[in-house]
Amino acid sequence: MVGLVDEVLRTSRFGLHAGLASPSVTLADPATGTGTFLLGVLRRIAETVTADEGEGAVKEAISAVVKRLIAFEMQLGPFAVAQLRILAEIVDLTGSPPRTPVRMFVTNTLGNPEDDEGYLPQIVAAIAKSRKEANKIKRDEPITVVIGNPPYKEKAKGDGGWIEAGSKNPNRAAPLADWMPPREWGVGAHSKHLRNLYIYFWRWATWKVYDHGPGNKSGIVCFITVAGFLNGPGFQKMRDYLRRTCQDIWVVDCSPEGHQPEVNTRIFQGVQQPVCIVIASRSATAKSDTSKPAKVFFQALPSVHRLEKFKALAALRIESTAWVVCPSDWRAPFLPASQGAWATYPKLDDLFVYNGSGVMPGRTWVIAPDGESLEQRWQRLVLAPTDKKEVLFHPHIADGGLGDRHVNRVVKDGLAGYEGRSKPVADEEGPCLTPVRYGFRSFDRQWIIPDNRLINRPNPELWESRSDGQIYLTAPSDRSPTTGPALTFSSLIPDLHHYNGRGGRVFPLWRDQEANSPNLRPNLLTFLGQKYGMKVTAEDVVAYIAAIAAHPHLPRDFSMTSRHRDCESLSRGGATCSPKRRNSGALSSGCTLSASA
Repeated sequence: MVGLVDEVLRTSRFGLHAGLASPSVTLADPATGTGTFLLGVLRRIAETVTADEGEGAVKEAISAVVKRLIAFEMQLGPFAVAQLRILAEIVDLTGSPPRTPVRMFVTNTLGNPEDDEGYLPQIVAAIAKSRKEANKIKRDEPITVVIGNPPYKEKAKGDGGWIEAGSKNPNRAAPLADWMPPREWGVGAHSKHLRNLYIYFWRWATWKVYDHGPGNKSGIVCFITVAGFLNGPGFQKMRDYLRRTCQDIWVVDCSPEGHQPEVNTRIFQGVQQPVCIVIASRSATAKSDTSKPAKVFFQALPSVHRLEKFKALAALRIESTAWVVCPSDWRAPFLPASQGAWATYPKLDDLFVYNGSGVMPGRTWVIAPDGESLEQRWQRLVLAPTDKKEVLFHPHIADGGLGDRHVNRVVKDGLAGYEGRSKPVADEEGPCLTPVRYGFRSFDRQWIIPDNRLINRPNPELWESRSDGQIYLTAPSDRSPTTGPALTFSSLIPDLHHYNGRGGRVFPLWRDQEANSPNLRPNLLTFLGQKYGMKVTAEDVVAYIAAIAAHPHLPRDFSMTSRHRDCESLSRGGATCSPKRRNSGALSSGCTLSASA
């Protein structure tokens, strides 16, 4: 990553022959950890200066660059290690300690740069001073390059500090607001995935390099993070921003194997999610016209052992001809475009009017393998002493610190088709609502108490269309499966994690309890009937989808094509498959329906 950034700076885009050693380059690592990236920068500068000017010039170059390297770290342990490593490296390269202090600060990068991040007692005055100095850099000092490996944490709402919440100034929106998709885009349900620590750091870096301060800001942001933002629907505004703001974007797919690959293939062995390196660049000569999107270039590492991946990474060059140009649509994924007929086939989203999340109970005790257990649990709750009920209920604190479901909460409306009880659970004395069957997982049917007071997020639309004739299709939306069925079906209300214990979307066949209104796009049945010269029903469409996409052979063959990217498609039984993740979202599993099948 350090080498690629150095190469971009040396190209005609920036015209800096000295690269990272150039006096005009200030570099920051916003989550420095134990200092790995700064060590890499120091070593890179030493190597290039030696090659350009000889070993005698290294000492002066390192002494000069120390003034332009900045590190932020919130945890004291890693910070202390980073300090020792950086100082030792400088001594090793120059023969003496640095003449000026290394600019390393204990601070929360995401904190408000306009304040001192709260009161600290005198005993930690050094940390308070560090925060003040860091805030001054955030506010006032231009930064050319932001590089690093920011932390990853899902469901991090409330952890984004100033980037997420903004300041007290009502006229200044939080920086993250710029990446929230507008309502008319219809992807608001997916915007929750922006509440992740690595996205907060992406937004801080782009704010600091491109948005903060006067003039036409230029510079480079280079991060290695999980890869969800490359094609996730909730990240469309983020991709739109990067295309409008930057000039060139390079994407390196470090996990062509997909989710949960073999441990020995992972760049970070403890990380199951796909990982990518992204370099976003805007030079000082870039036009201010935002009507022309940035060029996005893509390359995937080979599916090999991690040590071989490191060799492939070391051989990457910005000026290589191996980069594949990605689509230029503002919101399009940072992935190569589909090829041939594949690109014309519909996605599940194209066929169905509505899809949503499954039911999120929020507490495990309201689900059981049998109804009797649920009735016993309910009785234990309602007969418990008042001071014990809240503990037995397992209250849920919603994102942002506001209470969600708790024993004293009044929920007036019941679930569709079931009794609504206006009194809070704390005041209940009688029996619970009769438990009903529940689609807990694809191959695990259980029971649930259909009480709106007990379920954190019941997704009312699913209950409103529940009937004996209903069919729910569940499929992943953020990845392409490699084994087992690509999608599954249930006649029962499905759980949030029904598909395989990790998210997914629910596509009901009907939109009403009478099973009269198909949840299919208007005119789809008429169109298919004209094509086939016969009446086509909603049940026919779902049966066709099941026949093609629910068979375990499809993901197996689909995974095969991901390992042989020279094969643009592989046909099996009327379905067309394409290289993994390149077309993520088509039938939610990389599969599409062929009209000629």
